[in-house]
Amino acid sequence: MADVDPAAEPSSATPSDGPFRELHPNGDVAREGRIFGGKPRGIVVSYASDAPDAIPLRSCCVPPGAHSLRSEYDDDGQLVGETFFDRSGRRLLSDGSILPDRPAGLPAAAMFDQSEQCWTQQSFDDDGRRTGPWLWWSVDGTSLREAAFDSGRRHGRWTDRAILPGRYRDAQVRQEEGRFIDDLAVGPWVLRDADGSILSTTDLGESPDAATLASSPALADNEGQTPEAWRALAHRLVAQRRLGEGLCAMARGAAAEGRPNALREFIATATSPVSEPEARRLADEAVAGNEAADIGRLLNALARGGEAADVLRAIASALIGADRAARDLANAALLLAPERPEIRQTRALIRVALGDVDGARADAEMVGQQSPAAAAALLAYIRVLFSPYAFPPARDPPDHSAADGVPDAPAQPAAAMVTAAQKYATRLMTVRAAVTARTGAAPHWGPPDLSALLPDGPVALGIWRFTAHDEDGDEEIAVDERIDTAGQPLAALMRVARADWNALAWLCWSAGLDRVGLPDAVRPPPSFAGAMIRTMQRYWRCRDQLETHGLRSLTQGIPGFVWEDMPIETAPAPLAEIAAYEHAELAALFFWLCDGKCQSPWQSDLRQT
Repeated sequence: MADVDPAAEPSSATPSDGPFRELHPNGDVAREGRIFGGKPRGIVVSYASDAPDAIPLRSCCVPPGAHSLRSEYDDDGQLVGETFFDRSGRRLLSDGSILPDRPAGLPAAAMFDQSEQCWTQQSFDDDGRRTGPWLWWSVDGTSLREAAFDSGRRHGRWTDRAILPGRYRDAQVRQEEGRFIDDLAVGPWVLRDADGSILSTTDLGESPDAATLASSPALADNEGQTPEAWRALAHRLVAQRRLGEGLCAMARGAAAEGRPNALREFIATATSPVSEPEARRLADEAVAGNEAADIGRLLNALARGGEAADVLRAIASALIGADRAARDLANAALLLAPERPEIRQTRALIRVALGDVDGARADAEMVGQQSPAAAAALLAYIRVLFSPYAFPPARDPPDHSAADGVPDAPAQPAAAMVTAAQKYATRLMTVRAAVTARTGAAPHWGPPDLSALLPDGPVALGIWRFTAHDEDGDEEIAVDERIDTAGQPLAALMRVARADWNALAWLCWSAGLDRVGLPDAVRPPPSFAGAMIRTMQRYWRCRDQLETHGLRSLTQGIPGFVWEDMPIETAPAPLAEIAAYEHAELAALFFWLCDGKCQSPWQSDLRQT
């Protein structure tokens, strides 16, 4: 009970300092303790009463059978803890059950965890993350589990002596022991029965570092290896205690010959023998918590017995610059679970990265059997990236809109427009060469051959800086006309090619041509100003679609438009981003055309406008 001044006269009035006591309407004590500066401090005890109109112990969430509530406040009057007791003074849990007696030998820091119905000792660092040793005991004080944490991650020895049936395929398993490093299970893991006898041991190997993974032969971007070579590599990697990589090598071998059973058998014998529900949990945990695409953690989940089809699909998605390896792993995932549309969707995107357009479409159409919306988005993405290189002004001619300050003809001379056209052509031919090198031949869907625009060969793409002068002062402007194709994903190259072709076509149209070519004069069409106005409006509308999902446009009455046969307001985010990039590049072209002081369509200020 709180230390109450016995000389204090019982009253329902609360003083500003010192002891206080509040009463129920029948005169029983309802609450007592001390108050300083108008705030409670230390221990305050509340009592229940059976009298009518009694003051409740708390406004809500009072356990059944509670007779008193002991509340502890710090020196600032902040509540730091509450404990309920029954009429006999026994501490209650939140469900009204009685807190078990503390077993002899438990440290004073051990607290009862009601959710797990056990005693536990925990510690946290200054950021609220788990740290140091954590211990668990049963109600009677038997050791259940021992773990160590560092910055919130499991790190060090792990022992669990309370394994419930259903976690492992062998129903006899009651104990496990092993080691974690940075939350990854590594090294030998031992499973025991209730008596402590060893049932099995699985060596999960060591966690590979980034350099090891970058050079791993199991994840190399190659093809043409025989299934026998992949299997031999798998066994070598397992012998080197690189289990996750070995599983990937075996998966690639299975994909090469289309034999899922051999892969299933290898997984069953090499990985931790968890049950199907536990395998699903491990896979879900690894995939859902792997926002940074950490392949090492995915490989660890695979070695621990995580559901292989899902984890292989996640590894395939995470591989950067190794599209052939990604394709093989996606193929292996489909061997294990051919009914899952999400795996086929992943493979469709990998096929896009490889330039296998027909294969990507075939996968997308298969996805449509179970998920029409996902298939429609995939097919639209494929259609946009690999659309024919037509002449956009003929397909979508502008009207004759005019506005103050918008010129009705280019300010750039014909010579400058020819130079710009040849620079666009050079960039497109650079992309064409990169695509050809990647696919082995110039594909029909790639950028067209524009050598006719370059009779003397590619022109120089410059990089320089200059100072622009106007009434607002001087501005330093950077120009970079170069294009870097090294290491760029195919989708990124196609996006650049689309935008450059679109700008080149409108450049030629602005000079009076009805096709892509080199203008010999400037004969602007009467709708030149309308084309510029429309480009600015559409670029703004694309950005609004990405930033507010079109909400600003809706509130301001700004209409959408049809882009690549789809309303911009229904375009998925990846396609809206392509549309925004394309219109940004086209806007830069028109800004350059309309300002004779501009030196290049690729100067930095034109994209900041």
